[in-house]
Amino acid sequence: MGPVHRAFEDVGLLWAARNKALAAAQQALASFVEEGQIIPEAMMAMNRLVWIELRLGRIPHILETITFTNFIASQLNLSEDLQKAYAEEFQMQEWVLGIHFLNLPLGTLLGITRLPDALKRLGLDHARVALLFVLGYEQALREEGYFATDDDPAAVQTSFERWQDQPAAKDISSQPVLVDGTTSMLKSTILGSEIAVETPNNETSFGIAESLLSALEAFLATSNEQDVFPHRERITIVVTASSELEGAPQISIPDNDSSRVEVAHPANVDFPTIAERRDYVEWLRNSIAQISSRMLMIKDIGDWLEKIVSRERGFARALIFGDGLTLDRNIFGETPRVHLTDWIKQEDQNYPVLRNEPWRKAEASNPVMSAKRPGELAPVSTGPPGIALEA
Repeated sequence: MGPVHRAFEDVGLLWAARNKALAAAQQALASFVEEGQIIPEAMMAMNRLVWIELRLGRIPHILETITFTNFIASQLNLSEDLQKAYAEEFQMQEWVLGIHFLNLPLGTLLGITRLPDALKRLGLDHARVALLFVLGYEQALREEGYFATDDDPAAVQTSFERWQDQPAAKDISSQPVLVDGTTSMLKSTILGSEIAVETPNNETSFGIAESLLSALEAFLATSNEQDVFPHRERITIVVTASSELEGAPQISIPDNDSSRVEVAHPANVDFPTIAERRDYVEWLRNSIAQISSRMLMIKDIGDWLEKIVSRERGFARALIFGDGLTLDRNIFGETPRVHLTDWIKQEDQNYPVLRNEPWRKAEASNPVMSAKRPGELAPVSTGPPGIALEA
């Protein structure tokens, strides 16, 4: 993965980093499309994408990237050492996914009670352990052999607390996004200003939201307080799909609320012609300009535009890395599994919530601090219950 990708991750611009990883995966998978051959670089790019999705915390997207990366790895003739290294990294990713489940608020658990069987089907057994514990199935975990029947409940509780407090916990979203209702909230913080995108839970709307966030992050990546400063603490972008619209999406800003941006797009957005693709890119370019002007106060607009647009090619960078809609489709197809129910089968068992209060008091959490390499999640020290964790 290139230095631009790492730079985005280093400063927390995860949507831009995500699209950069998607672009790298698309390029690496071109050999499969052209020659029917999968190369190791495809696995590397997709594995990077898994870590980024783990940081963003969208559960269905994490499952999608993990599943696809495992498929790619299975098609490669990896050496024994590389197979072992991949298995160890997959296990670390699974443990971080388990932290997301341990972070779920009690009120969100009703939407995830049929996921344990799906996790088992995907080979994510340790993540399943975390989810079952959060749902209140400690006794079932004892019966399955994860804990001895006579283990002290306080010791079991402590092992999960230590799992939740692993160093990786401070590098991921504090509350995962289940994508189990009608809408989700995607967020980014750029130059001290939070951008919150409320989007319907469908493939097209997600692609529009990802495009905006990635383009904004990439465009503003080289700005700093010497050039601009936040005009508002928060901008809310509301995405809606409309069966009455055609062509490119539309952006508007209500007269009575300048901190709100509204984006309406056709229910189906595709680019059958070059002209329609060009219209979408032009819409993305105009949207970046409008939203940036609402977010920021620019000290010297002429100098800033010369720096960002000309010398540092900010618009070009934003548009190259900004089209999440096309990148997603090129990697995951026209119908990616972006909703939690996409991972559930009719025969999957329901595990009703057994808890009537959170499994852990919020103030008890005290994440262990640890050094990490730039652009990497801080490591999970050893593993979930049944394996010794970092003290």
